[in-house]
Amino acid sequence: MKCATGPVCGRYQFVPQLLFLNALFGYLSILILIKWCQGSKADLYHVIIYMFLSPGSDLGEDQLFWGQSNFQAQLHPMHKICT
Repeated sequence: MKCATGPVCGRYQFVPQLLFLNALFGYLSILILIKWCQGSKADLYHVIIYMFLSPGSDLGEDQLFWGQSNFQAQLHPMHKICT
């Protein structure tokens, strides 16, 4: 879908895409740092996939910090709005 250049394109396409990508990759970067610091064997691939498939569910052994499932459940609506 081609969009006309101007403020409408920037406001309704570029900004939501920027928010989505920064939130997703920023969160993944923080998870990587936490995993390295803790020496955890959590599988980040499954953490990111299940963040979208079943937000707020119990992560079990893949949980890296307290309240992670609640935090992911709060990110999920923002991702839906941005897409």
